Amino acid sequence: MNDAMDVGRVIVLGYGGVGKTSCVSVFSTNTFADEYDPTLFDEVKAHVIVDQHNVVLTFEESGYQEERMDTENRYRRGDAFMFVYSIPSRESFQELNTLRTSVLAAVGKPTVPAVIVGNKKDLANDPNVDVIQADALQLANAWHCQHFEVSAKSREGIQAPLEALATKLLILHALMQAGEGQRSKKCTLL
Repeated sequence: MNDAMDVGRVIVLGYGGVGKTSCVSVFSTNTFADEYDPTLFDEVKAHVIVDQHNVVLTFEESGYQEERMDTENRYRRGDAFMFVYSIPSRESFQELNTLRTSVLAAVGKPTVPAVIVGNKKDLANDPNVDVIQADALQLANAWHCQHFEVSAKSREGIQAPLEALATKLLILHALMQAGEGQRSKKCTLL
């Protein structure tokens, strides 16, 4: 296996209290804090093995109440985006479209590499669960991205979005390198 390859920055977005920090904490250190402490980090790195590549992803959380200018700059630094909602909260799910629209406006592109993550799957049997998986899958299809249901607390399914993002960014990284290789093979007349 080769040395770790840093393939990009993932901006983590979602309504307050959906478990963004918990998901990233489990990704990076395999720890879950039982106490709610909003936005514990600015930036952390997580390692994942994808197709025999040791990949490093840098996660940066976008706090829900950040200043608009700060947020737009943060979005522009992102190579991929993880949109997180809480399975028991319909409101957090409905906010995803607004967040994505802000990201697309900031980066000036019609689409971005992304995944949608429904957190708190351990509460899915709660009678108050408001987000139906079919709705989340429909949104993922509309955005042309993958959807995952996870539980940061129990760690159920938590590795899947990490691997999906690493795969997307590894492919983009390879395509960019191939494009640079093609440009360097061209002859320049002076």
